[in-house]
Amino acid sequence: MPIESYISHESLWPTTRSELIFKTRYCDRRIRREIAEARRRGVWIVGCPTGGYYIANTAAEWNEFVERERRRALATFKRAVSDYQNDGQQMELKANVMD
Repeated sequence: MPIESYISHESLWPTTRSELIFKTRYCDRRIRREIAEARRRGVWIVGCPTGGYYIANTAAEWNEFVERERRRALATFKRAVSDYQNDGQQMELKANVMD
């Protein structure tokens, strides 16, 4: 049975990952993989910021989720770039001190 068969259609009552593990008998990693695959097939599975998943009933719900994920990914990327740049500068400073 596809993963979306186990996921709520109610945003107020999202299905937790623990519930999915119990219902499907899949491990956590497989649950995440199945959700990603369902999304690639076009199923609007939304991850709630407070935890759990539900299937979006409207394009507006789906678009809100996509935008939230886009912002999160961009913030993660910016932090990684900043960390890389800071580490590079620190390495240069250490090299100059050693000379």
